[in-house]
Amino acid sequence: MILDAWREELEDCFKSESGAVYRFLYQLTRKDTQLAEDLVQETFRKAAAQWHELRCLPDEEREAWLIRVAANTAIDSFRRQETARKMWPAVQARYRPGEVDVHGQAMNSIAIRRFTEVTSAMPPARQLVALLHVRWEWEQHEIAAALGISAGRVNQQLKKARRTLEKELCPYMPDRSGGREEDS
Repeated sequence: MILDAWREELEDCFKSESGAVYRFLYQLTRKDTQLAEDLVQETFRKAAAQWHELRCLPDEEREAWLIRVAANTAIDSFRRQETARKMWPAVQARYRPGEVDVHGQAMNSIAIRRFTEVTSAMPPARQLVALLHVRWEWEQHEIAAALGISAGRVNQQLKKARRTLEKELCPYMPDRSGGREEDS
């Protein structure tokens, strides 16, 4: 925190030295105007934090300190930029959305619609058991308890439902041939 009494001194220093610091940074940053301006601001932010010491230095020493800090600040910025540049491919690889599988999405959509059609055509008890198990991932004992039927009856209904679903949905499932032989 800078004291109010020193604020005017720091403003005077900024007015008299910021041009020289900017010209130095402008050349150092290969004429990147925005970066040079940002680095000047960062340099004087650091100067404000050390003003209790800097205010006592002769003008030449203060200017040398500002240029040294400006150079070090620029080097830190260059290093961060280089690190970011080196890490960019890894960041892109990690966070880039995957390839869109239009065929897979279409087949999945058809399979969901077909699942609804097939389960709707099942007898009501089998339909309920299939939906609770397949869609809501209930365990067989949970279904038996909720419906007040034996676990054996749930198992029987699930076997019939699975057979029907596999027969009807197999062509739409990935890595399934639907009982057909794959072309070699």
